[in-house]
Amino acid sequence: MSEETRRKEAGLNKDIARWTGWIGIIVAVIGLFFAPFWLGGTAVVLGIITLFSPMRTLAWWSIVLGIVAIGIGFFFTGGFTPPA
Repeated sequence: MSEETRRKEAGLNKDIARWTGWIGIIVAVIGLFFAPFWLGGTAVVLGIITLFSPMRTLAWWSIVLGIVAIGIGFFFTGGFTPPA
């Protein structure tokens, strides 16, 4: 594999990681206001996926905001309430 191909693949992986990190953060922020258990969990999963890339800061922000969204959901609903 040539050096140029490796650089392109590394750039692509970094771009994908950047997008998954930002999507995780956006989903977590939306989860603060709507469906905190589902969206917070999704943000945590996206953050964990992003942890396996060079974008670790975005990954940790996504994970922490997802956990905060879930925590706020527990605080305001008194626990997990399944849909009727």
